[in-house]
Amino acid sequence: MSPCRTMLALVAMAFYRIQMAAGNESSNLTTPALTAAASSCGGNHTEAEFSLRSPGFPVQYPAKVKCDWRVFRRSEDVCGLELTFQTFDLEPSDNCTYDYLQVDQSKLCGKINDGSVRVFMFAENETSLRFVTDNQNSRSGFDIRARQITTCSPDASPGFSCSRTYDQKEFFIRSPDYPGNYSHDANCTYRVLRHSKRVCAIKVTFATFHLEESVNCKNDYFSVDDRKFCGSLEDATTQTFPFQTNEKILSFYSDSSVSGSGFFAHVQQEECDPRSLASPQDECSTEIKTAEFELKSPGYPTDAYADDLNCRYRVMKSSPLVCELMITILDFKLQEGEVCENDYLQIAEERLCGAIESGMTS
Repeated sequence: MSPCRTMLALVAMAFYRIQMAAGNESSNLTTPALTAAASSCGGNHTEAEFSLRSPGFPVQYPAKVKCDWRVFRRSEDVCGLELTFQTFDLEPSDNCTYDYLQVDQSKLCGKINDGSVRVFMFAENETSLRFVTDNQNSRSGFDIRARQITTCSPDASPGFSCSRTYDQKEFFIRSPDYPGNYSHDANCTYRVLRHSKRVCAIKVTFATFHLEESVNCKNDYFSVDDRKFCGSLEDATTQTFPFQTNEKILSFYSDSSVSGSGFFAHVQQEECDPRSLASPQDECSTEIKTAEFELKSPGYPTDAYADDLNCRYRVMKSSPLVCELMITILDFKLQEGEVCENDYLQIAEERLCGAIESGMTS
């Protein structure tokens, strides 16, 4: 085994200061065996209908579980996976950070009413589900009936009005008469109300999109803000549009001539930290290549750090032998937050906030 060195980082903060040094060679690593609970869930499904249950259901699910299911589309006629929640009760949390069931990019947690039905589009020939739990606060779990469906239209009744208002976090929209050709002289408005203050954008995924092609999309088009879309888009094309106000208007227009098969789209309201959309500030961002260094929050230790900072520090390996970063907190006092949604130091995927005891090492 080749030698591997540890990069030791001392983090002292009134926001933070990091000191990093090369350490001793690491010991041999072993991979722990899967627990019985973790290995007894998950699998592949090609059936038209099947059930998904949390481990041990109806008994409370165990801690530290990760279950993965893959659902393969049975035929080209299948457009979505319909989930009927017979029972669903997981630990609730903001952004589903603790226990959750993830269906593609959507995370579900907390309690869902018995009998609720949700449809998730097949973007490709398979879709994935993942159940993850942390180390505490288990609930009764879930019992879900899954069904591959060939009709994904939310309303197939004649005379369906194509103008609607949506305030859900995710929903589906379609052209009139979908999956048949859309009608002439359509003028549809889809009004999306911002779900919460933390929502900063909508993500639109077109399962299918085929409108009349025209120069500058002057005939038939789908529009968001000042952008028009027409012609054909590849299946599962995704576009993201930031909220500028508390609503977003999506429109579909067709003229009186050529028609097409239209569109079917999955719309999701995306939560994000507005600071993550901003460019990092030059005065507090840097790239670090040395084996030892220090970082301080702007103004430390005499002044409090300013509002609306976005500092990014890129730490490069000081040598090919370095395999990890060890951080020791020397001084750390940031604004508290339930999920560190306000002020935070983020290292990889982990956020740190509030007050951390001096000398803590990770």
